[in-house]
Amino acid sequence: MPGPLNGNRKSLILAVVSIALTSPTAFTQSTQPAASAPQAADASAKAPEFDVISIHPDKNLSQIKDGIETTHTFSRDTPDGFSASNYYLKSLIFDAYGLKQFYQIVGGPGWIDSESFDIEAKVVVAGGSTPQPLTRELRKQMLRSLLADRFKLAVHNETRELSVYELVVARNGPKFQPANPGEKFNESTNFSGMLTMLTLQTAQISVLTGELSSRLSCPVLDRTGLTGKYDIKLEWARDTGPSVGNATADNASGPSIFTAVQEQLGLKLQSTKGPVDVIVIDHVERPSQN
Repeated sequence: MPGPLNGNRKSLILAVVSIALTSPTAFTQSTQPAASAPQAADASAKAPEFDVISIHPDKNLSQIKDGIETTHTFSRDTPDGFSASNYYLKSLIFDAYGLKQFYQIVGGPGWIDSESFDIEAKVVVAGGSTPQPLTRELRKQMLRSLLADRFKLAVHNETRELSVYELVVARNGPKFQPANPGEKFNESTNFSGMLTMLTLQTAQISVLTGELSSRLSCPVLDRTGLTGKYDIKLEWARDTGPSVGNATADNASGPSIFTAVQEQLGLKLQSTKGPVDVIVIDHVERPSQN
């Protein structure tokens, strides 16, 4: 049996009872589990949005030069928003979720990378004053809100076992040289006829695998064990596909990217399977009218 209450304990109990009687709300909040508070805040929080949004189908005017169809496409982060012309929805998803490669977007109808749009989105401040420049993260959140509202986009994250390439050192070793000390990093891509020419200066192998991933639309994993910085030049023939011309890999135009990597760099691309983090499109619609 508990002992008799002393004066201090009596005063403490009376104070608690007084709070419970005069301020039941305050008492209830103080007894909630600590973990439930942020959950409630997240559920009620409104995602940041652009104030003015304009989306129109692009006329997609193209030109054909030297047998290659070209279109004018651009996107620009403005201090108070986002602007794009002739922009595919797949590219907008890529921007909004801060992805590294397009192969990380899985699913969705074919029009997400065949129909393009002109997009203007910005923040408006009352009184006509100049808004504070948007941070990169805030702009991405606003783009995600735009996608959910105007395109009804719903996605979820997954890790999937997909086809990947491993970049390894070929039998006779690498054919490129370490960069000279004091040189600055530089990257450039040029085109001549059907040839693509990639030049990297003072670059780590991760830069090369990133470029190869982009060109092949497939993850390329560094398995070379090379940890330095290097000067790398690579030339290969663009595969234009049957709808544009008859140029194919390893023809008169030049080597395929696989052959070029092995013959020019002393490396090799090996096909395998591996886990890849992706965004899966659950639902999407063409944008609502302005």
